[in-house]
Amino acid sequence: MRNAIDDGLRSGYSKMMALPFLIFFVSVVAILRDRNVVALYAGGLAIASTLVLFFCHATSALGLNF
Repeated sequence: MRNAIDDGLRSGYSKMMALPFLIFFVSVVAILRDRNVVALYAGGLAIASTLVLFFCHATSALGLNF
């Protein structure tokens, strides 16, 4: 029996969801090392990647079988 969680794990969404967190981590490390410009761009990139992943998630069909 297949469900949405199994489909998400097989399609690679779980791996892609780690990307914004990794970029936010890079942003925090850049702040701690006084690299403010790098932190600003990394934070913007993390927000943009989160929005792209949300758009991909929101436009995918939900396969419900009753």
